[in-house]
Amino acid sequence: MTFASGDEEWNRLFKVPLSQLEIAENERETLRRMLYFQPVPEVKRVVFCASPHKGAQIVDHPGAKLVGGLIQVPSQLLLLSTEIITRSADVLTPVGLEFTRDRLTSLEQLSAGAWTTSEFLNKPLNPRVSYFSIIGNNRLPGVPLEKTGDGVVPYLSAHIPGVVSELVVRPSGHGVHRTEAGTAEIGRILRLP
Repeated sequence: MTFASGDEEWNRLFKVPLSQLEIAENERETLRRMLYFQPVPEVKRVVFCASPHKGAQIVDHPGAKLVGGLIQVPSQLLLLSTEIITRSADVLTPVGLEFTRDRLTSLEQLSAGAWTTSEFLNKPLNPRVSYFSIIGNNRLPGVPLEKTGDGVVPYLSAHIPGVVSELVVRPSGHGVHRTEAGTAEIGRILRLP
């Protein structure tokens, strides 16, 4: 919503331009919309609430892996991935082949090692947009903030430089946006000129 993509993202996945892929036109348009986009000009402020910018440790929990196995990739993406592998696998980069073959679920993308999290989603902040962070925290007294989190997202994953303000709500779990302090901060941000 706040940054642009372009050939750099495309070239991480494909060795040839979009026009040279052997796929149907509607699939080409789907790929174009997924990988080529511009910021939405109406977005002037973004509020991150317990956002796992650098992944979440919960992905490594055995219970999360069980639930992750139940999450399905959207059928349109599944069909498109199959079509690309069937007809154009030779034009995929190693990362593109991994992406189309593995079809990461949204849960798996929360892994700090997932390329979509580490490289694709964490672009520099758009200087024309104001960003704010609200971070939940279950920190015990005496424990450094950097070694804590909200039970799902570690503080160091939710914290990013460049925001206008960062509010750490303690005690709060992952639902920080539902706390009194969290909703008050969202209200304050929405009322800014």
